[in-house]
Formats: sequence, structure tokens, C-alpha cells
Amino acid sequence: MDNWDTIGTIGDALNPSTNQHIGGALEVVPDQIDRDTRDRCPPRVGPVMCSRSPLERDQAVEPARWPMCRLVDGFNASPAVSSFMAWWITVYCSRDCSALQSTDLASGIRAGDPDALAGVDYFTLAEDYDVPETVVAPALEHLRVTGDFEIHYESDPDARPVVVHVWTQPGRVREEVEEAREVRSAPTSAAPFLDGCRAVVGIELGVSMAQTMGVVLAYEVARYIAQKYDGVIVDDEDRWEVVREGALVPLQG
Repeated sequence: MDNWDTIGTIGDALNPSTNQHIGGALEVVPDQIDRDTRDRCPPRVGPVMCSRSPLERDQAVEPARWPMCRLVDGFNASPAVSSFMAWWITVYCSRDCSALQSTDLASGIRAGDPDALAGVDYFTLAEDYDVPETVVAPALEHLRVTGDFEIHYESDPDARPVVVHVWTQPGRVREEVEEAREVRSAPTSAAPFLDGCRAVVGIELGVSMAQTMGVVLAYEVARYIAQKYDGVIVDDEDRWEVVREGALVPLQG
């Protein structure tokens, strides 16, 4: 790991030489860890990487070795880094969703479930996220959901997909809820969802997808899941929402 040191976990990012807390921490999951192993790890915690100098903090993480890296501590990453960093939308569900199938998800985000409408009008939704209208039709043409809940929407088969993680084992659900209470600023009205949480769905996308259909599809997954399994939604900007009559509504109080 040339130019980079492993210095701890989130909340314990220290300069190795001065023992002072520093910015510029990245949470990184090596690509040699397979998805099943990664899903058994503690909630979204991996080695924290930090560059040894301010200059190196503007240099890209080697993508071949560190394709899954996540921004923490307000570090301003270069475009090369941000294209590989993960950004999360999480749904804490009051109903068990272990029976969810990829076919259900594929139908759900195409307005196929009248009891949990999502993806009704992607052209209008794209406008809401400042995504160019020109990318909508091609994305829908290539839209597919794989058996392991990867949502592909680009013509390039190697393009990064939106990945949906479903955690239903009680121990993992408990860890996710504990993490939400510790690192999020949950409004009081989120307490019933966290107290009664039976499943957690983590929707993982790249930071660089903010101006693509990836962010639109990710939020439509959240809209579908929250309605289908009575959930509350939070993203990595600590925005808490619920779905009321099909609309995403900020959670108050």
C-alpha cells in the first residue's frame, strides 16, 4: 500500500507520527474480500486509510486494489477517488424482507407493484435529481436486476452497478440499528422504526453516480422497499424520510 497507512477504524483516525486526529480518512474494503464475507463484517466498517501528507490526500487510491472506499470526516477527494467511493441509502424495515426476490425488485422499480409504487415516471424523477433527460431512455433500455441484487443501467457491462444489500439476521440487524443510533442524528419519530426493525436494506452506489441514473434508481429502490416493508430511509447526508402516499417525505421531530 504505497503512500498509505492503515490507521484504525472510523472514529479513530490518527496521524501515525503525531497521534493527532486528522481529516482525510477513507473507509476501504479490499477487493479480495468477497461480497458474502463483506456482508458478514461489522456494519460498513473496514480499515481506515489516510495519506501521510496533505499532498497525498489529493492523490487517487489505487482502484485495482481498493475499489470500495467510502468518504469520512469531510475529506475532499479528487474525482479519481470519488469515482470509487461508496455512498449509502439505508432502509430500516419494520417487516421482514427475507423473501424479497430480484424479480420483485425489478418489477417494483418499474411501477409493477400497485401497493408499493416506485419508478412511475423516470423522466420527472431525473429532473428532481438534476440528471440530464438524455440519459433516462438509454438507462431504462439497459436496466436489469441480477439475482444477487445488482442493478445495471449502463451500456457498458463493466460499469459500476447500484448494489442492494439485504440484512435479515437478528445479529446483523441489531448492529446496523446500533450504528444508526451512534453515528446518525435520528429524529425522535424514527425511534419506532429503529426499535421495531426486523430487516435492513443497504443501497450502495458510487459518489460519482450523483449526476447519473444511478442515484435516481437507488432512491426508487428505497421508495419501493420502504413502502413494501414499512421502513424509514436515511442517506449518508443524514436525511431521514418516510413514504406517504407514494411520496418521499422528510421525517420530522
